[in-house]
Amino acid sequence: MPVATDAPAITTSTTTTAVYVDNTPSRVTVSDRKSYNFDVEEYDEKAFNKYYDWLKTYGPMMTAFVSFDPENQNPNWPGGMSMATAATMLLTQLDSHPIELEAWPYEARVQAWRKMGKRLKSHTELFERNRALALKNEKLDDDVRYVIESIQVVTKESLFPEGI
Repeated sequence: MPVATDAPAITTSTTTTAVYVDNTPSRVTVSDRKSYNFDVEEYDEKAFNKYYDWLKTYGPMMTAFVSFDPENQNPNWPGGMSMATAATMLLTQLDSHPIELEAWPYEARVQAWRKMGKRLKSHTELFERNRALALKNEKLDDDVRYVIESIQVVTKESLFPEGI
């Protein structure tokens, strides 16, 4: 048990360190054009347009996987590609777009979503419906199935994890 004494109290000193934070605001300029194209300085301004074009062009191709039967493969499929090659092509063409879009500053993502969000959502819904139908095909090779399952689309939720 501690014992009370007449000794002087022990004091501790605190040291204060000044920290300087350079709060230089960043500047992002987004300019509209008459089409869905727009520029975002210092970022891959074409990423949104490339992703949208990919989704619009290749999303409907997902229906090719719905009735694919490896036993009756058409040798005249575009470019003579196998179905596995086509699935891999779909994925590899899409990989970098979401990475670029998620790196955009919040304000640029908001402006892009306001301009293109409704169309993007519609094409994403079409893609997801076609993907679900394709994955019901029991004749799909496991590798093709994996590639189709692993394609990640951009949604409002993925583009704005902080909310909008």
